[in-house]
Amino acid sequence: MLAVTFVVSCLSVCGFYVYVLMQLRREEKRGDAHKKHLPEHLYEMEAETRQADAEKPPDPDFLSSGTAGPPGSRAEATLRQEAMLRVGLTLGGLVALFGGIEFFNSLVTWLHWY
Repeated sequence: MLAVTFVVSCLSVCGFYVYVLMQLRREEKRGDAHKKHLPEHLYEMEAETRQADAEKPPDPDFLSSGTAGPPGSRAEATLRQEAMLRVGLTLGGLVALFGGIEFFNSLVTWLHWY
């Protein structure tokens, strides 16, 4: 029974590591694909920003508020939300990993008594 518990725990840990490595490889491929088009995208964004700044009249000092966000604040909010989701999933994965280790440890201890 101890051997079965050991094999199951090893397979669980190895499966988790394989999953993490697959996700890292997928993100690396996605990042490499975006790197190819990054200079073109930045050039287009710079041209749009210059055009928008030229069309918009400057606000008088007494009307402008320092709390107004930049035009890309919605994109920043989305990025912040995605980052928080990834942090939550990472912490959840770590909790699950340590919980699994503790579970198998208690199972081995329980089996050792019998």
